[in-house]
Amino acid sequence: MGDDLVKRNQAEHKLVSDLFFKFNLSYKFTSAILGKDTEVPEFRFVFSKTRNDKPVPDVVVEARVRPVKPQDGQDDGKKRYTILFEGQKYERTLTVDPENVAGDELNEALINKIHEQKIAVRRMGLP
Repeated sequence: MGDDLVKRNQAEHKLVSDLFFKFNLSYKFTSAILGKDTEVPEFRFVFSKTRNDKPVPDVVVEARVRPVKPQDGQDDGKKRYTILFEGQKYERTLTVDPENVAGDELNEALINKIHEQKIAVRRMGLP
């Protein structure tokens, strides 16, 4: 059972990472599985903007992503995830059709807002 669970979570991680790549975000990102052998895996995404003259980003934006199990009768082929960005109080639901990714399923403006806030805090010299 343990190996099957790890393999299932690794497959889910690959799927969600591939979906995020298809969103064509202006951010680069890395992702990792947090707890490979848990029934509901959690994935950590770290978004950053780098430039040629400065390959190490000033700030990064972190998000935690978890798959949502479909409810009975809800098998429409779409994948649903909860996503919680750092500093935010509420999770958001992300719904994606893996066969037809439009690219606008994730609101990049939210990542931009958090990124801008972190840069402003850094300029003020706060931790």
